[in-house]
Amino acid sequence: MHDALSSKAALRLALRPSAYASPAPRSFFLSSVSRRRLRPGSHLHYHVRVRLPAQSHTNMPPTPVLETPRLLLRPMELADAEQIQRLFPQWEIVRHLAARIPWPYPSDGALAFIRDECLPAVARGEGWSWTVRLKSNPERLIGGIDLRTKKGEHRGFWLIPELRGRGLMIEAADAATDFWFEVLRFPVLRTSKAAANIASRRVSEKQGMRMVGSEERDYVSGRQLTEIWEITADEWRARKRNG
Repeated sequence: MHDALSSKAALRLALRPSAYASPAPRSFFLSSVSRRRLRPGSHLHYHVRVRLPAQSHTNMPPTPVLETPRLLLRPMELADAEQIQRLFPQWEIVRHLAARIPWPYPSDGALAFIRDECLPAVARGEGWSWTVRLKSNPERLIGGIDLRTKKGEHRGFWLIPELRGRGLMIEAADAATDFWFEVLRFPVLRTSKAAANIASRRVSEKQGMRMVGSEERDYVSGRQLTEIWEITADEWRARKRNG
């Protein structure tokens, strides 16, 4: 699922063992949240809490729980299929997604995605997938975000239309991007999006990403111009330092 949404924030990652975590699952957290008012156009800095489950059989870190000031990002699981099936099949969500997304969306589409794509990628150490939830209502799923090692397609996300325009996806994207660079230690994050997907472009712009190419690709809504965006680990860390 490809990039889609908006607002402004930056993350600082300072990983250390949790003093209060139980031995299993293994837990880590980031220093407590600190927020301050900034001048218009500047970045909002905060610390994001991370809880890692026990190491998987691969050499890659498992999918952790990520927390931001407003959001919980929980590792995706089969139990999430019912809510995703109810929320995801909306034209406003799928129209700018890759054509491999079946449309009309089948009645078992969410279950098949989690069972056949998401969880196997996690088991292979090639993907990290989260559901996005508001801390104020953590049982309600409002979107999804994932990271993957697939060349040129490192991140994707979606959010229900009624919660767009509140800066929620930039907050989730910052948390996932920080995990990509500071925990997984990859040198670059690259993602693509339909040029018509203005909301997704804003997320990339606000994260300090650069457009590095364009080409034609197929989407659920048809053939469209595609923009390719990237940011390096050094650029990401400079963004956090400079605010």
